Parts: sequence; structure tokens; C-alpha cells
Amino acid sequence: MTMNVTNRGGIVMRFATALMVIAVLGMASSAQAVGVFFEDFDGGQFSDGGDVVGNNGWVQSGFRGVTIFPRPSSKLTNAPSAPNGLTSGLAAMESPFVDPGSAFARDISGNITNDEILVTFDMGGGGQTRVTLGGSDIFGSGSNDHILVQFNNASGDVSFNGQTGGSRVPDIGPTVPGPGFQGAAFQARIQVNKLTTETSADYRLLPTDTWTNIFTETPGLALYTGITAIGFNQGNDAWVDNISIGVPEPTSMSLLVLGGLVMLMRRRRRG
Repeated sequence: MTMNVTNRGGIVMRFATALMVIAVLGMASSAQAVGVFFEDFDGGQFSDGGDVVGNNGWVQSGFRGVTIFPRPSSKLTNAPSAPNGLTSGLAAMESPFVDPGSAFARDISGNITNDEILVTFDMGGGGQTRVTLGGSDIFGSGSNDHILVQFNNASGDVSFNGQTGGSRVPDIGPTVPGPGFQGAAFQARIQVNKLTTETSADYRLLPTDTWTNIFTETPGLALYTGITAIGFNQGNDAWVDNISIGVPEPTSMSLLVLGGLVMLMRRRRRG
């Protein structure tokens, strides 16, 4: 049996494409599995009324203000009704009657890609959610150096401050009054570059909406190089759900490269 050059070339081309698909998807899968952590608080280890701390790698946090002693764990509750459907199942909520709030934290050193930190989460309720990024001492010991972004759902204000060398760094960025989510359930996003210290916060009311920037600041604080952990502090019935930590771009870029290669090979075949 004979095979003409065109057919043979087509078979080789298809085989090469298949190999590239397998290789690129394998790399994309690995990048996503290693680099991104996702938490929706649903699953066998979480239960209604139970603690967040002690499950799925969450530990105590003591970051709020200048104090470093651990706060009590936030509790899990059946997600409150969100008209935009941002939450379902269980969500993390402030423990009742705890002042100045309850908290949970975890190590994120494995979720930092090329000094880039990306955190997104859904939140709502009538209170405040404070997101802290710092070293392992935000778990409740040491100098407690950190940066802190506070989303105040009651007023709609967002503030950005921190602490270094045991001293508070107030108002790293100006408090932004009422950017548009007051009293609503919404998605928040925080992006940090440890090298340049550029820090930004964004929000959107629906997953399909375009992100709206709240602030972008470059504080230039040395503490950024030591960021390896994140903490959430909740007050006054605030709830948090669907936390994503990590930069998923390697997956997206791999798929874009794959698509470009396939298109190029198809053009060559047709040519």
C-alpha cells in the first residue's frame, strides 16, 4: 500500500497537534492545581454552626489592629439569601456577640506566583470584612507586620492601612466612601505585587460584571517581602464565601498558546 506525501504530512501534523494538546493541557492542569486555592466551605469537614478554624488548613488569626492575640474562630452558617446568587451552601460568618470580631487565616506561600498575589471572594451582611496579608505572625505572635484592606458593607467605605515594626500605619490609601456596594452582596478582589508593593482593590456586583477599581496604591513598605499568609476578620454579621487565592493565568496562557498553534498548523495544512 502506498501513501502520498500530502496524506502522510496530514497524519504527522495531526499527531503533532495531539501531542501538543496533551502536553499543554497537562501543564495547565498542574499550574492550576498547585497555584490556586479555592474555599467554598462546603464539604464533609465543614458543618452548620461549626468553626472555620481547624478545617481545611484554616488556623487562628490575631491580626486586627495592633493586637496579636488570636481571635475566636468565625462560624459556619447556611448562606444568607443573596439576590445575585453569589453564595450557596455554607458561608463563614462572624461569631455572635464577639467584639471586635472573629477570624480565620492560612498560609498562602504556595499560592504566590512571581510575587503576584490575587485574592477574590464573595461577601455581604451588615458589617465589616477585613483582609490582612502578612507573615506567619498574623496567626497570633511576633511583630504582626501586615497590610489590611477593610470592606465596610454597612457604610460602603473601603480603607487601606497596616502595621510595621509594632506601629500602626494608618491610611496607606485614602478611605473611599461608598463606591457602590453598600448593603449588597458583592465580589471583592485584592491584587498585590510583593516586589513593587502595588496594591489594588476592586469590586463587582455580579460575576459577569466588569471589575470596578476602588483604589490602587504603592506604599513601598518593606513588610511586603515577608507576606506569606492571609487572614479574614469579620464583624457585625458580615459573611464571606467562595474565596480564591492564587493567579490562574498560567492555565489561560497555555490554552491561548495552544489555540494559536492549532490555528497556525491548520493554515499550513490548507496552504
